[in-house]
Amino acid sequence: MKSYVITVIVLIALAVFLTISAGQLSDRYESPPPPGFTRDVPKNLDGLWGEHGDCSSKATRTLDFLDGGFRWKKGGTGRDNYGLVRGVYKYDLGAARVLFKLNETAEGVDPKRGPEYEINIMGDTMVRRHVFEGFTEVYQRCREQPVRKDVPQY
Repeated sequence: MKSYVITVIVLIALAVFLTISAGQLSDRYESPPPPGFTRDVPKNLDGLWGEHGDCSSKATRTLDFLDGGFRWKKGGTGRDNYGLVRGVYKYDLGAARVLFKLNETAEGVDPKRGPEYEINIMGDTMVRRHVFEGFTEVYQRCREQPVRKDVPQY
């Protein structure tokens, strides 16, 4: 019985150690964002956006913004129609304009290169413009999403 208690205590201590150190280990392998940028997604951009606000159709393109980047889905099915883009954001609190800079290497973001996307948010409409290639896309907040109380309404 005594060895069972010691084993349980050791396992609990190991679990606590791994939980605390997991965050520190993840920070060690990713460089800090350039000055003025953060991995935190702005509250008014956070969540799922789709063409015409419809995100349930398999033919609809969607963007799902989250801390540290966004997930994308093209219309259709298959492995090449889904992806994850890692990067950092630059914005003022409650701002309608957000800049997004890609992680270009395994080490992180190139501080000398400018942001790839300029994102303008007007209520439930988002306009995403690629800075270097010049194309523009328009998305609406997905209808299936619950309304967030902490997102400012413009």
